[in-house]
Amino acid sequence: MKIFKLLLTVFFLAFVTLNAQALDKNNDAKKLYNQATRLRKSGNFEGALEKYDAALKLVDDYRLHFGKAQAYRQMRKYKEAVNEYEIALKENPDYFATYFYLGFSYFALKNYEKAKQFFEETLTRTKNKRIKKPVEKNLAICNVKLAFPFLLKGQANINRGEYSQAIKNFKKVLEYYDSDAAYLGLANASIELGKYKDGLEYASKAIAHRKTIPQGSPYFFLGLAYEKMGQTEQAKQNFKLCLRDKSKANKGFRKRAKYELKQLKNK
Repeated sequence: MKIFKLLLTVFFLAFVTLNAQALDKNNDAKKLYNQATRLRKSGNFEGALEKYDAALKLVDDYRLHFGKAQAYRQMRKYKEAVNEYEIALKENPDYFATYFYLGFSYFALKNYEKAKQFFEETLTRTKNKRIKKPVEKNLAICNVKLAFPFLLKGQANINRGEYSQAIKNFKKVLEYYDSDAAYLGLANASIELGKYKDGLEYASKAIAHRKTIPQGSPYFFLGLAYEKMGQTEQAKQNFKLCLRDKSKANKGFRKRAKYELKQLKNK
C-alpha cells in the first residue's frame, strides 16, 4: 500500500525528470543508450541492462548509471538500484531525479533513515507542488517508522516504572513527529514523577494532536494532574470528560476515572 503510493509519484516523475539526452562525443555509446532506454520503457529490463553495460564500456556517464538504476528498480532489485543511483549521484549531484529515486529505493528496502534523508533533499530541490505533496506524505511515513521503536520502548518503560527513561524515549519520538501516543505517555510519566504542570501540558498536547489514542484518555491524565495539585473541581470535570468516551479502547481509562471520582467524593 505504501509502496503503491510512492509508485504514483514515480510514474509522474518518469516523464518530468527523465530526458534521455545524447551522450557527448561518442555516437556508439549514444546509440546503445537510446536502445537501452527503449528496451527499459518496453519492459525488457534485462536487455536494457546489457545495452547500458555495453555503453559503459565506451564511456562513463551518470545517465548510463541512472538508466541501469531505473531498470533495477523496475525489476524490484532495490539494492542494485541503490548502487547505481549512488554512482550517478556522485558523478552528477545536480540531477534532481536521483534524489527522489534513491529515497524510493531505500524506502522499499525499509531503510527509513536513508529514505528520509533523500526525500528531505528532494523537497529542498523542488517547488513543484505535484511532486512535493506525495514526497511529504512518504516522508511522514518514514518519520512514523523511525519513531515507532522509541514509542515501544517508552511504553515498556512505563510498564516497568522507569519514568525518567520513558520521558527520554517519548521525547525521541517527538523529534520525528507530533505523536499523540508519545504526548500521552509523557503526561503519564510526568505525573508519576510529580511533575504535574508538565503532565497538564503534555495531556493538552495529546488532545491537540489526537489521532490514535482514545478520545477520553488525555482527560484522565488532566484529571489526575489536577487532583494531585489539589484542584478538585478541575479534576472532577476532566474525569467526567473521560467517562464520556464509551469506546472499548477507553475502557481502562474510564475504570480509572470512576475510581478517582469515587475517591474525591469520599474526601
